[in-house]
Amino acid sequence: MHRAIALMNALKTQIQTDEWVTATWEQFKEIASDPAYEKAKCYYDNGQLRIEVSIGSSHSRDNTVVILAVNLFCGLKGIPLNGLTNCSYRTDQSQVVAWLVAQFQDK
Repeated sequence: MHRAIALMNALKTQIQTDEWVTATWEQFKEIASDPAYEKAKCYYDNGQLRIEVSIGSSHSRDNTVVILAVNLFCGLKGIPLNGLTNCSYRTDQSQVVAWLVAQFQDK
């Protein structure tokens, strides 16, 4: 138990935000469930962990403009669109990939 606490304390002091760092899936789950990162966006891919801190209102405004422009274009051209903005999935990767594929398949 003491070793696990020491590992978590070491991870907390070593984790850099807004960049990819090497971590296991178990470490990712522990870090992502930590209340200190409750408002952060946590990503895991191929043995790499990324924690992003909150973004400001100007970034959110720019993001909304892009989303609306793409939505309008697709609507006018009759292109089916399924958007996933600011998602964070905390499950094993095979389940996420299967779910994402299902979301974009014609029904």
